[in-house]
Amino acid sequence: KDLPSDMPKAKVNTIQLNVRAGSHKDEPVITRIMEGQEVGLTGNKNEDNGWVEVVVHDQAGTVGWVNGEFLSHE
Repeated sequence: KDLPSDMPKAKVNTIQLNVRAGSHKDEPVITRIMEGQEVGLTGNKNEDNGWVEVVVHDQAGTVGWVNGEFLSHE
């Protein structure tokens, strides 16, 4: 699914990144994304730990959470 053109985007800057159901490393993994893959940023962020909610550029437009330190902002 294409990301909306007006949505802020970032790219994965690590070999593989787990996308989780919530904003913590103990939440279940719902998908994985690879280095260089672009994701959309919803604007939701956990200020306590730096995790951000993203929209994955996949067939379903999966929405989940990742550790923001592994994203490079464009």
